[in-house]
Formats: sequence, C-alpha cells, structure tokens
Amino acid sequence: MMDVATTTRACSLDLEKKPIPILKTMRRLRDAGFRVLDWYAPGCELLGDATRANQLDAWKRWAGEAREQAERLGLSFRQMHALDQDLTKGQDQVDHVEAMNEMSFHAAQILGVRCAAIHPLISKPGRRDRASCLKDNTAYFRRKSELAGRFGITLALENMLTKRYFDGRMEWRFCTCLEDHVELVQSIDCENVRYCFDVGHANYTNTDVRSAIAAMKDDLVAIHVHDNDGFSDQHLIPFQGTIDFELFTRALAGDYRGDMTMEVLKGANGMPTTVADLALKTVYESARYLAGRVWHHKHKKEE
Repeated sequence: MMDVATTTRACSLDLEKKPIPILKTMRRLRDAGFRVLDWYAPGCELLGDATRANQLDAWKRWAGEAREQAERLGLSFRQMHALDQDLTKGQDQVDHVEAMNEMSFHAAQILGVRCAAIHPLISKPGRRDRASCLKDNTAYFRRKSELAGRFGITLALENMLTKRYFDGRMEWRFCTCLEDHVELVQSIDCENVRYCFDVGHANYTNTDVRSAIAAMKDDLVAIHVHDNDGFSDQHLIPFQGTIDFELFTRALAGDYRGDMTMEVLKGANGMPTTVADLALKTVYESARYLAGRVWHHKHKKEE
C-alpha cells in the first residue's frame, strides 16, 4: 500500500494564530501517525527573519536540526512545496523569491527532499494571454529545472485555480485547465519537470479527475489531497466536501507510484492543542483509508 504523507502546514498555527516551530510540528504529526512529511517551504520560520533569511549557513543549520529531529522521530521528508513566483510584484520582491527558492533547495537537499511541488508562474500585466503565459512559463521552468537538478530535485508543476464569481463565472488563469497543464510540461521538456495533481483544485475548476490522471500517466509524481465544496479552496478533511474520492482512488490505481499526500489546512490549525491533535489523527486515518482504496482498486484490476 502507498505511504501516506502530510504537509507540515497542517499543524502550523496555534490557538492565537501564531506560527508553530517546525520541530514541534514534526513531533505532533508523528504522534498523529504520519511518518512521511511534505515540507511547506513558504512557511519556513527563516523567511520571517530578515537577517537569517539571506544567510545560507542559517538555512543549512536549520535544515540540519530538522533532519536530526526527523531521524530521531522516525520521519522522512520526500517532498516540499516551493515558493511561487509572481511577476506582477516589484522587481525587488521577484528577486527575493528567487534567492529564497535557491536557499530552500539547499535546505531541501539536507532534509532529503526529492520532489518540489510548485505553482506555475504568474506573468506580468499585458502578458496574460495563453500564448504569452505558456512562453513565459516554459522559459522560467527550464531555468528553474537546472537549479533544481543541481540538488537532485524534480519539479512537480501543479494544476491551479482562480477566482470564482457567485454567478458561476471564473476569471481566466493559466494552468487551471488540463490542456494548459499538459502542454506546459510537454513544452518545458525537461527530465526533472513532471506533474503535481491537486484534487481540491480540480474539484473547484470542474476538471475531470479520470481524464487528468490518465493524461499525466507515469509523469504524475505528486498529489495534494484535500476537500472543498466546489466553490472555495477550503482545504478540508476528505469527505467534508463534494469530491468523489471513490472515483479519485480508482483513477490513482493505474500508473501513480507516489505518496498519498494530504494538504488539509482547516483540520487542526488555530485550534486548542488537544482538539488539534485529534483532528490530525482524523487526517491521518482518512489518508490511510484513501490509500487502502487505491490498493483495493489496483489489486482488483490485477485479478
């Protein structure tokens, strides 16, 4: 049966909405049952420290401490969520994100991460048409793949979502549809650029799960699992929204060989510790259930 994993972001805020240090987060996620973690790099405490954020030695020390803690607890980091780039921001912010991404890859290598989920680039105003977005993203991720490759990391480009209005209309955004997602990865054409499929985003954009997973085939290397009502990106525990998880697990029973990675953000964050820890166990058990359904469908096919 596939391993189950969770984003470190699942337990990142205390009752007062203050950040929880990752070393404490790791222990609580282990106690909930998880043994595999997905490091949420944009939430790293170093990014909030103007002095240490720009010091490579500080990132390496932080990662070394986290790696030692993981080994003591019997945990492993296999995946991360990289920082996203938005070219509508000022050049200083764009440059800062690029520098922090490189710092985070140094840390990821120490942690043992081999796959980085990342959102497609947001192009500058005036370049929001599909052809320009495809061209900008292709050039950007070819460069980014070279950087990631130096650290032994595969980039997993994620399907996106966008604003939805009350009348049902959605604002156009690149990579919210399957055709954009597939064409982008094929256009980049780099060995270490593959797919991440977010089932919550797919539910929001009415993307057919079976068609998407079939199109990605064995280039699907990461998934993000959470639920929503189809109108908001809620990141709920599975079965609290409208996603058909039986259909999803049946689709995964084909070529997918990665982890069942949970990206539930509304289960435990901002809650009292005792209540939050129970919620984390529910997230873990839901992941185990889904992994079991994939195993069931896979072996049923083989009979």
